[in-house]
Amino acid sequence: MTDVRRGMTRRRFLQVAGASTAAVTGGLWRTERRTSAAAPNVTLNFWNGLTGPDGRVMEGLVNDFMSAKRNVKIEQQQMVWTDFHTKMLTAVPAGQGPDVAIMHTYEVPRYVEVGAVTEFTDADLKTLDLQQKDFNPKAWEGGIHKGKRYSVPLDIHCMCMYLNNPMFKAAGLWDGNKPKVPGTMEEYLAAAKALTKGDQYGTGWLQRGAPWAYQMFLWQNGGDLFDAAGEPTLNTPAALEVAQFLQDMNKKYHYTAEGITSTADAFRTGKFGMVIHGDWNIPAFVAAKMDFTVAHAPRLFKTRVVWAGSHQFYLPTQRRPDEAKRQAAIEFIKWISDHSLAWTQGGHIPARTALAKTPGFQSRKQAILVEDTPYWRFMPAAPKILVEESTLPVALEKIFLGNATPKEALEAVNAEIKRARV
Repeated sequence: MTDVRRGMTRRRFLQVAGASTAAVTGGLWRTERRTSAAAPNVTLNFWNGLTGPDGRVMEGLVNDFMSAKRNVKIEQQQMVWTDFHTKMLTAVPAGQGPDVAIMHTYEVPRYVEVGAVTEFTDADLKTLDLQQKDFNPKAWEGGIHKGKRYSVPLDIHCMCMYLNNPMFKAAGLWDGNKPKVPGTMEEYLAAAKALTKGDQYGTGWLQRGAPWAYQMFLWQNGGDLFDAAGEPTLNTPAALEVAQFLQDMNKKYHYTAEGITSTADAFRTGKFGMVIHGDWNIPAFVAAKMDFTVAHAPRLFKTRVVWAGSHQFYLPTQRRPDEAKRQAAIEFIKWISDHSLAWTQGGHIPARTALAKTPGFQSRKQAILVEDTPYWRFMPAAPKILVEESTLPVALEKIFLGNATPKEALEAVNAEIKRARV
């Protein structure tokens, strides 16, 4: 069986992580060890963008599923999200798409409008035994488009702040047995200044990475990504102010570093004292045996908002529908959902509300992030959201490096998104 973490067997990984598949419920572990006998042998293609540490956890769950359901073989492809969407939107119409996929909630409209995903029928949901009352409302509602369900929730993931404990101690940012967590702009800048020394910097910031933290601070500043008509609003005063702050962290304060291809990797190696990033990085930091703290994302602007999202299962449209494969895909989705407490080893929060209250989850570093539930804001399900995701990081990089002013870069990307036809 494939290891879910390099240099560590899967069984040992589950033990270290603190919640084996058996910990979900008493009976599910016994169920997973049975072999289905009646159904025909089926091979399913499973695509997702889980290329981070959480991808290794999914590999382990897929292998567990195949051990339990020997009549179903899963051939998994993991690719970066931008490549994933390019491939999906060309492969599905050509009849070469996967049988089951994981995507986010905000991609639903684009895929539905081009007929790339199929609806989960009432019969499907009955087989899955999934009910609205069992799930976080934001995650459940995220799978609905124009009154129809097109996806099934797996988790919730969100922005948080990581603190390097030894660096905080050395900088005098320690209180008793825990770090002094910055929660406001003033506290954040003060901590970044105190942590910046020599070749170590106060904070890792957006560079060559996803724009999610920028989006969060835009919302905190009263701005938005799109208007009611689905057109971009990245050239507003609120958007420019946040972008200027991004540039100032580098060019004015010098609290961060250039030339970093991965802020998460740099944090793991002690380059940065704190990083605002997604909860999916937790497994890598744990595996590195770091001494770190997971804290709430700070409120740096006008109001408290925390960026969040949800990985969900989809059934892509098939040129030649195969009912045996569809039923096997639904069986796979149900099995993973039933074992989604084990999936939280990937750093995420279970979409099933009951699981978030279990000791198995409460012992995890990301459990504190459930307190942010009232402040979670999901990405908008706008038709041009995929265009925004591919163009905004380029603009933010130019701003960060001082190669363009916020006005120049954001007006250019705003115009580019407007011109896009989807």
